[in-house]
Amino acid sequence: MKGKEEVILSFEVTPDAEAIEVHCNPAGLESLRRALSELAESKDNHVHLLAPQYGGEELSEMKVGVKNTKVLSVKIFRWS
Repeated sequence: MKGKEEVILSFEVTPDAEAIEVHCNPAGLESLRRALSELAESKDNHVHLLAPQYGGEELSEMKVGVKNTKVLSVKIFRWS
C-alpha cells in the first residue's frame, strides 16, 4: 500500500528581497489550488497558509532555496 505523498508547498523570499519563489510538488500544488478554490467560493475575503511553526499544516517546513528566507505565514486576500 502506497503512503500519502508529502506535501511540499514553500513560499520563499530571494536573497535580494526582490522576488518570491513558490516551490511545490504535485501534492503542494493541489493544496494551493484547494485553498484558492475555497477562497473563491467563501464569504471570507482572505485565507491563511501557515507552516507548522505557526500552528498550521498548509506550508511545508522544508526550505528549498539554500540562500532564500522561508515565509512561515502567507495571507491571500480576495478583493471584490
